[in-house]
Amino acid sequence: MTGDQKVLYYIGEKLYYESFAECYDRINGDISNVSVPCFDENSKTVIKPISAIWKHHVKKKGYQIKTFWGKQIKITEDHSLFTRDNNDRPQAVFGNELKVGDEIGVPGYISFLEQPLQQFYITDKIYLQEEISVESEETISYIEKYGDKIREYLLARGVNPEQLYSILKNYEEKNQIPWHLWEYLELPLSKKEKICYLSSKVIKNWIGNIEEFLWLLGFYVAQGSLIDNELLFKGEAEKLAKLIEVVERIFDCECEIKVEGSISIKSKILVDLIAEGLNFGKIEKNIPNWILQLPQTQLISFLQGLNEGNNVVEDRLNFNIEFKSDSQAIAEKLVLILAKFGLVASVSEIEVKDDKVYRIIVEGLEDNNIENLSNIQQKISAKSTGDIVWAKIESIEEFEIDDYVYDFSVPNYENFIGGSYGIFAHNTYGPRMLENDGRVVSNFIAQALKGIPLTVYGDGSQTRSFCYVSDLVEGFIRLMNQDFIGPVNIGNPGEYTILELAHTIQHMVNPDAEITYKPLPQDDPKQRQPDITRAKKYLGWEPTVPLQEGLKLTIEDFRERLKNEPPNS
Repeated sequence: MTGDQKVLYYIGEKLYYESFAECYDRINGDISNVSVPCFDENSKTVIKPISAIWKHHVKKKGYQIKTFWGKQIKITEDHSLFTRDNNDRPQAVFGNELKVGDEIGVPGYISFLEQPLQQFYITDKIYLQEEISVESEETISYIEKYGDKIREYLLARGVNPEQLYSILKNYEEKNQIPWHLWEYLELPLSKKEKICYLSSKVIKNWIGNIEEFLWLLGFYVAQGSLIDNELLFKGEAEKLAKLIEVVERIFDCECEIKVEGSISIKSKILVDLIAEGLNFGKIEKNIPNWILQLPQTQLISFLQGLNEGNNVVEDRLNFNIEFKSDSQAIAEKLVLILAKFGLVASVSEIEVKDDKVYRIIVEGLEDNNIENLSNIQQKISAKSTGDIVWAKIESIEEFEIDDYVYDFSVPNYENFIGGSYGIFAHNTYGPRMLENDGRVVSNFIAQALKGIPLTVYGDGSQTRSFCYVSDLVEGFIRLMNQDFIGPVNIGNPGEYTILELAHTIQHMVNPDAEITYKPLPQDDPKQRQPDITRAKKYLGWEPTVPLQEGLKLTIEDFRERLKNEPPNS
């Protein structure tokens, strides 16, 4: 996939949803704890570890593939997506073989590693600055109890001794202790304390009602904005009245009615909490990744707030759920959240004046009450296989790639979720390999035939195994004709160093070709060798084409195609 395409993955138990290029940089060669959602042999979504992440530069054709549901992905001509065979089973098809009207696999359900939002203190979520103070019923007793310790602390910070009395008196009058002093004294927090910045509203520090808090966050995504040190909300009078009640219950602070149809909460702490502490963003709103990991019960609270803030007219003739957003990032997250409930959403883009609005619709429901989302069934005309739903391709746009492309390897599964709004993507040597696909066999053969030095990364001691395409196809055919269900490796266990392969191809094509060495990429695996024990046991299969023979056929194919290539202008 191209580097700008989104991928869904985990490092440990933390979810990430970002571009493949950002993913590659974040992982930085350490794949030890990286996993991805994918489908298994029963077409059920599972979460499995990756064994590699690749990045290589290509110059070739690419395809932007879009379905009628608005899901889209950009892949190269030799990357594959999944179509369904005659038995409705997924089969990988190269990008350059897909046609408009073909059906490709998209997630009908996505499993997530769940992490519920627990009750918390705001002071545990935000970057605490010196200006923050804690308002407590115990302020006077704390000053009386720790008076000498407080004086010593303030003097050590450079406070003028003549100011000590007035400072302590100010603490008593305001009933507040600065956070840095609170921490120094190791004072305990309870559910009663309030916090504030200098000369701003005090709010409760303890967030105990998580369901209402998530409702508020959902409403913020729909109708909220952050301007300087205040939260602004717009909406219908009835919904804003509910919002005011929720804010007062959660934070014990009042809202200010700005103009008709809008209210304001002047609190820098709440701005910092929502924008940075909880990662909803300040300039551009987004739904943070941790929201996707909430259990369904908590997600429902979030979606209820979003729904009530959306002001979408209810469709009384059809049971649909609809959301609107001016942010594609938010629309993408909503589609993934709905997939957690087993619901397939379609996305359309609407031009409103000079702006773009994203409309997310879930159709074919028996009930559109968000509160019942966990039990709602969806009936759609598209076929499905397990957790895979088959979406028709609406358009395919060809474009030229002269850039880096990326891929995951997921042992025994070789699929992952990528693109905008989620599509299942797929990741052998032989005739029809593309000379510029970035793999070592095609690289060496093309370089040797063109008289270019063969490029070896590192010292060439890293090993690879090479399975000829006819062996691979035979293995797949046997697998399809067997009743065996379960993961099985189809590959050649014969192991060769990269340098051995370079010398072999050099000898077969052009003994005078040079071999050059470049630094080994950090993420380059040291060894790859499939275990084909199951293939032998259950399929009676093992590779039959020796490396030399397979290379000979592949070299002949490359030689013929390169001969017919038009000269570069």
